[in-house]
Amino acid sequence: TNVLLVFTTLIGSEISGTADFNGTINLNANEPVSAFFLKVKEARLAKLNLFNTSDTATVVSFESSIDLKGSNIDDLSGNATVSNLDYSDTKLNHSIAKFTLTAEKQNEQKQLELYSSFVDAKMQGNYNLKDLPHVVENTFNYFLDSTHKNVETPPQKFKFNALFKALILFDSTSE
Repeated sequence: TNVLLVFTTLIGSEISGTADFNGTINLNANEPVSAFFLKVKEARLAKLNLFNTSDTATVVSFESSIDLKGSNIDDLSGNATVSNLDYSDTKLNHSIAKFTLTAEKQNEQKQLELYSSFVDAKMQGNYNLKDLPHVVENTFNYFLDSTHKNVETPPQKFKFNALFKALILFDSTSE
């Protein structure tokens, strides 16, 4: 299904961006399936009340190709690619040529890979992404002898590798 959406503000007819969607999202299957291409052009996020609503200059454009199965972040398999990502607001101009995320799951073993112009990363093992912020916090608390209480999480056993590339990610505009 090919759908072209033109976003307008509720007051007046000012265009707040466009989105071209081609594909399907099937939430009725036992395992939800998403297979689509999405091109967003000049979405004015503040005017759409989506992000950074205090900065009306916030704009994002990108193209994405999604081919994923799964009902939540810890059950996903497939891949997602975002290209020509441009984000800007009154303080930042940020562009990413392309990044690809691949997720595989066999029983309790998972593998997550990210490839981009600024970082390549791979995570393998038995883990829950939704619990990782607490796992990291608990680890810091352990090594730093913190008085903070640990948050209970299921056991996590994984390998993580990352290669950060030498690039300037953000270009802060001066006033």
